[in-house]
Amino acid sequence: MKYVGFSTGCLYKERMNFEEILRFYLDIGADAVELSLSNLRNFHNYRPSKDMVNLANNFEFVAIHGPVNIFSPEDVKKYIETSRRLTEALGSDGVIFHPHEGNNYHLFSNSGVKFLIENLDGSSTIGITPEEFKYFRETYGFGCVLDLQHVYEHDSSLLTLDKFLTDAEKDLSHVHASGCNESCIHASLRDSDNRTEIIRGLTKIKNVPIIHEGAIEKDPKFAKKELEYLREPEKFI
Repeated sequence: MKYVGFSTGCLYKERMNFEEILRFYLDIGADAVELSLSNLRNFHNYRPSKDMVNLANNFEFVAIHGPVNIFSPEDVKKYIETSRRLTEALGSDGVIFHPHEGNNYHLFSNSGVKFLIENLDGSSTIGITPEEFKYFRETYGFGCVLDLQHVYEHDSSLLTLDKFLTDAEKDLSHVHASGCNESCIHASLRDSDNRTEIIRGLTKIKNVPIIHEGAIEKDPKFAKKELEYLREPEKFI
């Protein structure tokens, strides 16, 4: 069975805390979750409650999206320490960050924490090709997260998706799924102009969890439909 679920950031408009969000996701049948802690201060200050730990333990797959720009050796050391603490507390399967010029990638190696690097969006000039993904994995030992919407922004045909998947092989932790429209670069699949292309891409994802990153509402019927796109994309071709 394919594990599917949402990022906590999908419900950013609802002003819910993590515990409320995870309860909602469990109630609608999600079995994977990604905690969005991309704000540096929130990342370092976050202390999961006992209730939060118990909720996280109900998911088959848990990832953490940490802050994206980590530059100085001092920043990296603190980032690793916080990542280790949160991974141990929540049973996380990996901590995500973005590749950027200046990151001290070598300092992440042999940290004992599973760090995941993500391919970046259309505004980026680094971390956007299958070859770069392979380089980061082989040089620094990172796992990886493949964002379908980001692939689409560089290649609307998604012809490079097969290359990403083939090169990633066993290092692929999970996939991010969302679409886009004129007002949102991470939209729900229901509201996406490129829904057909993203769903076709989803049919190629077989053995790794899929995390929805698009904006959704606290509406069980709507959210369950979005999960269905992830779990059985073949039905919507």
